[in-house]
Amino acid sequence: MELVSISMREPTFGHATTPSLHLKGRPKSASLTLKSSHISQPTAGGFESMDDYMSRKPEITRENLMVEEFLNDGLVYQCHFLVRSYESGPDNKMTMFFVINQLQESKLNHFISCGLVERGLGKTGFGTTHEMTKRDLIWVVHKLQVVVDQFPSWNDVVELRTWICKHGKNSYRRNWIARDKKSGKVLIRAICFYVLMNRRTRKLSKFCEELKEEMNPFFLDSHPILEEDNIVSQKLHFHQHYCTHASLVTRLSDLDMNQHINNASYINFILEGTPRSVLEKYQLSGITIKYLKECSVDQQLQSLSVPLENDVVNGTPLIKDKDIKLHHSILSDGIELVRAKTVWTPKFN
Repeated sequence: MELVSISMREPTFGHATTPSLHLKGRPKSASLTLKSSHISQPTAGGFESMDDYMSRKPEITRENLMVEEFLNDGLVYQCHFLVRSYESGPDNKMTMFFVINQLQESKLNHFISCGLVERGLGKTGFGTTHEMTKRDLIWVVHKLQVVVDQFPSWNDVVELRTWICKHGKNSYRRNWIARDKKSGKVLIRAICFYVLMNRRTRKLSKFCEELKEEMNPFFLDSHPILEEDNIVSQKLHFHQHYCTHASLVTRLSDLDMNQHINNASYINFILEGTPRSVLEKYQLSGITIKYLKECSVDQQLQSLSVPLENDVVNGTPLIKDKDIKLHHSILSDGIELVRAKTVWTPKFN
């Protein structure tokens, strides 16, 4: 996954000067603290310097993690989270599964805090707006791309910013950027493309004019935080050269409020089909997932993976100290549910 300069992709933010902000349509019963920031003049490089970042960052403590802030005239949502022990792996680092769960949580909190979604509407699905509820529509993930420069460690405080942009006629794109709160270092960048699905028929739906009118005030005109990565357009097979696979069964704990397998669960499915030598010697530093079909509970799955560039033979890396890429498919009864690409960086002990 080729990264682009952050200064070209992230909106420029200013200093938080207004003590509070009440956004139109925001539920009055919400108890979270909101702050507003005005747009500042861009720097010569189009992006704030580290000194500017360190001088304007608010005091965030472990007891004050629920403070939220709106930047860029209320179009960029900022929050913080503490990396918990149960979110960390054997290396003391946050796992990709929990990274994606945190991204998903910030999406919901963003919609609720800006008034686009009301609290207590969980039965209708993740982040459904008023117009969506009228038409029995829900959001589903079409494609997710995450690039990790460095995983946060247990007990780290992470600052997370997210915003939404128009993308085509019948979808929208969400951007995320995560920083270490103490140093300001960029840790994670991600983009995700969402489409509409009818909750009853389970068929994709178009954006109606009423929904466009409802969401337009919340879109930010900006470039993606990452260059979109294209996945190899082929389905994997058991007998494919150098293919490794694992058999799985979906569980009730994998279901979400949309009554299908949560998109983050597929991360664990993909890892189960990854060669053990890769898991032991490499760290997952990037993933692109394309969701093709829904999956429910008690389904038999096959997780398949093959090297993209002949980097691995029978699970053994051919070139040491070099990133490797794997192509993945998740199948059920021969039907491909998910297609993905992963990037792995050598572990240096």
